[in-house]
Amino acid sequence: MICIHCGHKQELGNFCGKCGAARSEDNNVTTEPPFPSRHVHKPNPTIQSIKDQTKKYWQYFNVHLKAPVQLYEKYEQEFVNGVMSIILFSILIALSFFSLIRNAMNTTVVESFYSTFSGIFIFSCLSVGLVLVTLTLINHFFGPQYTFKSIVSLFGGHLPITILLLLLSVIFILLKSLIIGFVLLFIAFSYTIFLLPLYLISALLTKQSSGGDPFFGFILYVLTVSILFSLFMTLLADTTIGHLLNHLGSWL
Repeated sequence: MICIHCGHKQELGNFCGKCGAARSEDNNVTTEPPFPSRHVHKPNPTIQSIKDQTKKYWQYFNVHLKAPVQLYEKYEQEFVNGVMSIILFSILIALSFFSLIRNAMNTTVVESFYSTFSGIFIFSCLSVGLVLVTLTLINHFFGPQYTFKSIVSLFGGHLPITILLLLLSVIFILLKSLIIGFVLLFIAFSYTIFLLPLYLISALLTKQSSGGDPFFGFILYVLTVSILFSLFMTLLADTTIGHLLNHLGSWL
């Protein structure tokens, strides 16, 4: 209880113990305001969205790790997850490559983590982009004419096994098992850039051919991607990434 005349607090009594004012019905003494309720913190919408998307991606990863063929039933709905798989693939390639050259070669050859990591990441993304564009073009003239987003979804849906191999590669390299780590890195990159696109273009051209004979579409894809990738690697020869690849080749 709080006396409204002097502010004195007391629990019992009909009169204020400090100023003597009587407690009456007209609230000469008033009750202490209740303890304010705790403020309930609402989750940040951005963080909650990230959590939800991560949970969805984990479910997507498990499903397509076991049965990638299910992707053909709902590929149009998996574009975001496909992009996430490609980004994760590029991040792990960069991390594995950086760890390998850091442990395998003289540290003076390797620049800062940021420059090396970002360079390999961009190289990986451009390599995947080159493959995706070629797949889309050949599919447009010889296959069922899937959109670029559909091709990205189909491509990304087949990457869980690659991501798993790259995780193992990073672990082995950090454990100083450089040969095993390099072999896993090589298998993962070769599968993603060369073998997986061959499987996809074969599946697309035989699924529903809208142009010429699927065989010629397949041959045209192989020639086109080989020429473009050769030009791409030639352009990188004088860059930092090209020098690092040369040093890695000499180490092997």
